[in-house]
Parts: sequence; structure tokens; C-alpha cells
Amino acid sequence: MKKVIYRAIEKKDYLEVQNLICISFGLDSYVSDSKTLKLITKQYLCSCLTEQTYNKVAEIDGKIIGVIMGASDHAKHTVINILNALKSLFYSLQIILFHRKACDSQGNIHKAYEELIRDHRNQYDGVLTLFIVDKKFQGLGIGKELLSGVQNYWNVKGTNSSYLYTDDTCNYGFYEHMRFTRVNEKKIDILRNGDKTKMDVYLYEN
Repeated sequence: MKKVIYRAIEKKDYLEVQNLICISFGLDSYVSDSKTLKLITKQYLCSCLTEQTYNKVAEIDGKIIGVIMGASDHAKHTVINILNALKSLFYSLQIILFHRKACDSQGNIHKAYEELIRDHRNQYDGVLTLFIVDKKFQGLGIGKELLSGVQNYWNVKGTNSSYLYTDDTCNYGFYEHMRFTRVNEKKIDILRNGDKTKMDVYLYEN
């Protein structure tokens, strides 16, 4: 395998990261309209950039093949966080005003997340906000390296307990391998590729 470079995310990476989000999370199976899909991926990335206080991308030959973002309550937010919060709000308003019907499934997922953490929120001082490794590069230790990086960051910041959301379409077994524990789960109804189906969403802690 060619050399993997791990570095902080830059603005020039945003489009590639948006594509990773769309493909890895299968967003096109929930939203068929390309304009709506573009707005959702932009809003999602901005929301992650708003919350994060730590980030890294994995790069091979100039191509982004992995990304991770996390946050600690013991770290300060910056102007970048504020600017992305404003962008996230702007994209959210556009989605609500012009594309709301197409986003019902995503809304159900986020509602489930809130219900999962409702009785646990106060026990965490860290969060994993985004974690993706391109499927073509999984199993090569890249995900482990990215996750170990944010865990080391939490240790340095004195973060005692962190959490993440995932679902049954993702490789949630990887988190269990990395010593995360599932503490809550919920089954929800979603619309995927025009068909009603079920999804299990999970809350893990470390």
C-alpha cells in the first residue's frame, strides 16, 4: 500500500469529504433529488465542523480516503466553528423551506439519536462526530489509526467518557473491537429507495 498521510482537514478537502459522506452513508438512497442531496451533504459536513475540536483526514496520492472528527468539552471552539454553525443554519433553512419532504428519513434518524442519548447526555464530555474510511481502503489499519488519534486527543484533554451514534448499515462491530460499548438502541421506520423499511440505530460509549 502507498504511504498514508494523516493531517488536519483543510477547506480544499471539503468537497471530497462531502462525497465520502454521501457514498459511505448511502444518502442517495434516502434522497433522489441531486440538489437536495447536495444541500444535505453540505449541511451535514458543516454541522460536524461546527461541533468538532479535533479532526484528521487520511490521504493517499492526494486523494482523501478517510476522515475523523471529534470534540472534547475541555477544548475551546474557534471562529471556524462559529462560521460553520452559520453555514449549517443557512443550509438547514433551505432544506426546511424547499426540500423538507425529501428529508423525512434523515429527520427520523436524528430524532432517534436525541431519544437514545436523552438519559445519558450528562455523563459524556466527548463525542465522535464523524468517522469514515473509504470502503476500498478498509481493513488496512487506517480506521484504527484515525480512531486512535482522537482517543489520544481525548486523553490529553482529560476527557473521561465519549459517545457516538451509528446504525446497522455501518460496521458497528469495529467500535466494539475498539472497546466501545453499546448502551442504547432503537428501531425506526425509514424510506429507502422509495420503500418503507426498518433501521436499527445505536448509541456507543467509550
